[in-house]
Amino acid sequence: MYCLAPSVYAADIMQLEQQLRVMERAGVSCLHVDIMDGSFVPNLSFGPDFVKELKGYTDMKLDVHLMVDEPVRFIKAFAEVGADVITVHFEACRDMEHTLDAIHAMGKEAGIVLKPETGLGRIPLAVWNKLDVLQVMTVAPGLKGQHFNPLMLGKIAEARQFSEGIGRDIDIEVDGDITPDSLRLVMAAGANIIVVGKGLFVGSLEDNLRKYLTIMNNKGEERHALFNRN
Repeated sequence: MYCLAPSVYAADIMQLEQQLRVMERAGVSCLHVDIMDGSFVPNLSFGPDFVKELKGYTDMKLDVHLMVDEPVRFIKAFAEVGADVITVHFEACRDMEHTLDAIHAMGKEAGIVLKPETGLGRIPLAVWNKLDVLQVMTVAPGLKGQHFNPLMLGKIAEARQFSEGIGRDIDIEVDGDITPDSLRLVMAAGANIIVVGKGLFVGSLEDNLRKYLTIMNNKGEERHALFNRN
């Protein structure tokens, strides 16, 4: 199942309630919320209070991406205020399995995020077996204005193939300068959750949503037709 996940970090916070209504009318079911600590990444963003307020304004699933050092410290706080999915950076955890177990213990979906330079070969099989989501960053995390790295297409494809090879239906999420053109590429490589920031919120949100969702819906129909032929 393909899912468009608009990034709240790129939204106009002063107009966020109106933008939430536009996204809901378009059929968006998931929001991506970047949490930055100013240490693991240079920027700062939202905290648990923001996620709590956001949960009060929408029924959309909240995909909370912790760009923080030692994220296990914050799992309980974000889980209790409404995060539905919590993803943590592989590079930021001392004990990856313990961190994923802590997320699952709160009844949430758990995932890891990989920086562009982090290879899939570093992930132990025991970690793969605990994943609901694997997120591939196609830019360095925490900084705006970067460009999509096409070398990450191979990592996306490898992640999809490995997931299927071990009999797991892991969501492959992608984040970082996803334009309509790169959207087609990452979906073809195997990504099914697509985080989009400025591509949606610069210009007309309604028109941009229509553009992205049309591409995703058409890709879904192509995939369905392919499976039916086989």
